[in-house]
Amino acid sequence: MRFLAESVIRTTPERLFAFHELPDALSRLMPPSEHTRVIQLPRSLRPGERAIVAVRIAPFVWIETEAVH
Repeated sequence: MRFLAESVIRTTPERLFAFHELPDALSRLMPPSEHTRVIQLPRSLRPGERAIVAVRIAPFVWIETEAVH
């Protein structure tokens, strides 16, 4: 199975990158219906930086996921 999605964002690459560098960008990108909590933000967008997000998979059951840039 393969899933492909595409978005058109009408801005410059510089402005889009600057948005992703904002301290609260990850929280702003998560929809409220996703039931997530940001545990640790990356210090930057440099390769190797890590973010940890808790995701609710059932009532009272949370798992922590780690994203590495």
